[in-house]
Amino acid sequence: MKSNISFNNIILIVIFLSPFSNILVYKTNIADFRLIQVLWLMVFCVFMIKKAENKELLISSPNRLSLNKGSKLTFILYIFAISISGLLSVNTNRSIKELIQYIYLFILMYSIYCKAKDHDFMNKIINSIICSNVFLVTICVVSYITGKVIIPSFTILSNGMIYVNNNLFSTNTLMESGKEIVRLNGILGLNATLIANLILIQSLLVNYMIRQVTGNKRVLLCLLLVANLFTMIVTYSRAGLLIFITLHLISAMSKNHIRNVAILAAAVFVGYMFLSMFPEVKERILETFNTEERSSKYHFAIWLIAIKTGFNNIITGIGLGNMAFSYDDFWYEFSRFGIEKINSVNVHNFILQIWAEQGAIGLIVNSILYFSPILLYIKFKLLYKQKINRTIYEFIFLSYISTLIYNLTNNNFYIEAFWILAGVVYAIKDFHLRTEKIDVVETDLSLAYGKKALIQQK
Repeated sequence: MKSNISFNNIILIVIFLSPFSNILVYKTNIADFRLIQVLWLMVFCVFMIKKAENKELLISSPNRLSLNKGSKLTFILYIFAISISGLLSVNTNRSIKELIQYIYLFILMYSIYCKAKDHDFMNKIINSIICSNVFLVTICVVSYITGKVIIPSFTILSNGMIYVNNNLFSTNTLMESGKEIVRLNGILGLNATLIANLILIQSLLVNYMIRQVTGNKRVLLCLLLVANLFTMIVTYSRAGLLIFITLHLISAMSKNHIRNVAILAAAVFVGYMFLSMFPEVKERILETFNTEERSSKYHFAIWLIAIKTGFNNIITGIGLGNMAFSYDDFWYEFSRFGIEKINSVNVHNFILQIWAEQGAIGLIVNSILYFSPILLYIKFKLLYKQKINRTIYEFIFLSYISTLIYNLTNNNFYIEAFWILAGVVYAIKDFHLRTEKIDVVETDLSLAYGKKALIQQK
């Protein structure tokens, strides 16, 4: 029992550390290795040893719940899709490197999926993610205010040289005013878009926890949520800030329409006052809707190239990690928008990235993997909307949806934090919602029998 508890604690510690995977990176000619990957590898090995001792082939949860057949098929198809995309590639060496990373993240997700079927352990995972958020936000806020590096990140090169990354900020020039803005970028080895992505994932869980506590704990968590908003603002991530505000407002909505109108009115007033005081933030947000803005032009050009690349390799795509090899064939798309040609593996849209690199097979399978839990949860909410209150499940799904929406203009969801969340989402889909459904049905039957008994007595 003690070893089991300590092993679970190790998993929780690794979950806490997972967002900070870029603190220590070892670059080789084969692939880039991170300290967090070594820790997860140790976790995987212990898992498999435990299963071997019990003569079990697959990782299973402590209560031996069977794997959902639909999820099992989805997982098998996903491994098949990324494997054929990696093997049938224009650059097999590059794709094999990417394939190793994809399989690593999938095993991580599957491990969390099996462990999170235990409701108590799922709650511990959420608490670990919130603790990780406290650390991230504290470092970001203190670093931004003081202008000092609190914790640097390190890159070890294959020749043994060590590069210390002390970057805190980057600058962007606003299109209309020509002013320079200072963006939080490089802290803990995380760029601005990755920080914004992590804030989206973690802050909605903080939002949920605020509703579960009272007194000083609630005050502290409210301050933490404000610190999350501040961190999001100083990343100057336009999509991140808009999604953050929208989903947190949605989470505050209820059946009380007067209260909802009051919340929206207050949000509009506070937002107007804030943007009036900080015009650079306002201008940055408005650039989202300006098609002449430089990064927007690059997005349009790269998206067109990704679409055409997918059609040229419609079955299996160009291969994992190979988008940079398509830009030479479509250089004229950059000229069309009056911008310089670049070589970037990042398509800035995860759906188009999948389409270009994995083709139609990959697009279909990945869509099932990412979106089927959302559709099932929506179906569950519609069927039992009068029966259940807002729960942790809703905030986990909002967190999951937020990062998928965010990555429609980015492609940094191949990170540990997202796949940990995906594992929890699948555990909710395959076990927790099923249990919730049984409880609701049993309650309905009890009420029905109770009413019938009363009628018979009368």
